[in-house]
Amino acid sequence: MSVIKAMRGESSMQFIETARRLELHAFSVCTKAPKRYAPLLTNRIFELASTVHEEVRAANNIYPHNQHEAQMRRDHLINANIALQNLSPKLTLLYDAILQNPEKCPWIDHAMKEFGEYITDEAQLISKVRKADHERYKDLPA
Repeated sequence: MSVIKAMRGESSMQFIETARRLELHAFSVCTKAPKRYAPLLTNRIFELASTVHEEVRAANNIYPHNQHEAQMRRDHLINANIALQNLSPKLTLLYDAILQNPEKCPWIDHAMKEFGEYITDEAQLISKVRKADHERYKDLPA
């Protein structure tokens, strides 16, 4: 049975799906960008987006039974957030480089807007997961 779209809530697993979509969008943009940017810039952008996805998946695969495992989960979420925040300046650099390019790619404005939405959404979702984890796992044994 389906839920009416207006009544749907946010899934607790949304942070994984958003990270997957971020990685997919990064792949799409990096393959469209001029190839001369690949060794220095687009490879790094895709690597950071992949790191976000891999780290949130790693965090999700940890089922804490003690404080150490809960800390491991937190560490993966922190690493995902660090990669996410490092992605933004690289995208700014790519945007500036493409704007200086004589053939100016017309798709870049929409692509950067979409990146901004993904980054903002993912940062909020990771923050929510970390807060929920703090409450959920605060009473685990050491």
